[in-house]
Amino acid sequence: MDLGNGFHLEYEILLINPATGQVNELPIAATIQKHFPKSCAWLDSSNGWLDDQRISVELKPNPDSDEEGNSGPTPSCVEKATRFRFDVDSQEFDEW
Repeated sequence: MDLGNGFHLEYEILLINPATGQVNELPIAATIQKHFPKSCAWLDSSNGWLDDQRISVELKPNPDSDEEGNSGPTPSCVEKATRFRFDVDSQEFDEW
């Protein structure tokens, strides 16, 4: 996630199995990237669980720009905020 002024924040969405204590990182960023053939930028956030198997994920435009607002070479992946459903078992978006 790009917070401007050159500061970049990365986070992980973790799935914790309370019965076993096993912790798994969900590969949401990698799954998003494979849907775009060229390099592009985005902001993503999780909007919580939809049900026992799916998480709501929202992609927002993230235009590449410097401190002065000049456009950079990396385009935004999406033009407007778009929501997707990430399936935990298949580790894929079930609606893209």
